[in-house]
Amino acid sequence: MLVACTGEQVVSEPADGGPPTDSAVSDVMDTGSCAPVAGNVVRNPSFEQSVMNVITNWDEAAEFVAPRTGGAVHCASWAEVHLRSATGMPVYWGQDFRIDPLPAKGQTLVATLYVKTLDTNIDLELVMGVSSGPNVVKAIVLPVDGQWKQYSIQFTATGDDVTYFVAVSTSSKNTVKLGLDHVVVTVVP
Repeated sequence: MLVACTGEQVVSEPADGGPPTDSAVSDVMDTGSCAPVAGNVVRNPSFEQSVMNVITNWDEAAEFVAPRTGGAVHCASWAEVHLRSATGMPVYWGQDFRIDPLPAKGQTLVATLYVKTLDTNIDLELVMGVSSGPNVVKAIVLPVDGQWKQYSIQFTATGDDVTYFVAVSTSSKNTVKLGLDHVVVTVVP
């Protein structure tokens, strides 16, 4: 468990979904520095850029999305997202992005992000893959403690993909309220 410069405790979850261990805890960046992560292909990963409460470069399809300040893991802002109730199909919110140069077939893309619940337990999925193509899904359940937790997901490039995406989704019959911060997607060399 780490304490960010905001004083909030941040717990990192290992990629296998097991309990946090010392090896699963990663450094929390100083929110005052807002230093970019080398190789991150996500635009506006800490939700710092917005115009009239519309977060730049992120999907607007959620029921409610707004930038928030105070208590962020990285930089000064984070995103409050309300995923509308699902009616048969999962509801997604995320970002499409291009990687230049394209990853070679078999290269691994790793996405990490911080998530916290803003109301009740959340059955949530992290989704990463190719837009209109193959993807991987990782199911997680966020506890109702309101604390930031880091999760990660991996995707193996097929070699001819052009546009990738990273998203959160839910199949809940109720509106899901969550916070997101510091979304990083890198290509493993």
